[in-house]
Amino acid sequence: MKLLPTFLLGAFTGACLLWFGFGKTILPLNNQLVAVNRFTGRASKVFVSSVEAGHLAQDETARLDALTENARAIAEKAIWRELDGSEIRKLEFRWSRNGSAIKAEFHNPYEKEVMIERVRVQIPAREGHAAIDREFQLDNAVCSPLSDGWDMMQPIKMSYDEFLEPRTAGDSSRSIIGSITPIRVLIRK
Repeated sequence: MKLLPTFLLGAFTGACLLWFGFGKTILPLNNQLVAVNRFTGRASKVFVSSVEAGHLAQDETARLDALTENARAIAEKAIWRELDGSEIRKLEFRWSRNGSAIKAEFHNPYEKEVMIERVRVQIPAREGHAAIDREFQLDNAVCSPLSDGWDMMQPIKMSYDEFLEPRTAGDSSRSIIGSITPIRVLIRK
């Protein structure tokens, strides 16, 4: 009976050694492809077709771009500060219908750029629909200092009609029962 666990442990150890001993990663380096051994770290030149080399170079470029984009996004967040509730009210935020979409309009009374990052959507329960209370991340619309700004609220992906009371048989006018309020607004430091 001791033979089976010993065999399985040996097989697992052998598989790990093969994986690390023979596993290689291909990287573009100075317009050439290099195979790097994962276990020893040794590198050797690889000869492949130009099409495959192009694909690998594109993958590596995309990976590096993603790294620099993340670093840039972190640096950009560091130059913004969050507004508190009273400062957000000064933006005079309002939303309206633009076809079937929703348009947000606001005024920036500050001498620095303002960016609306997140809004809260609230719609009470009504016949056949549950109540909605969600936060949505916007496309970070930046408004210039001392000017009016607007943004089409595409990330919400809700029709304007969802914010209106249900239709009645004889009444063509419907009042607004939902609300959209900014909850995270940033200002440039």
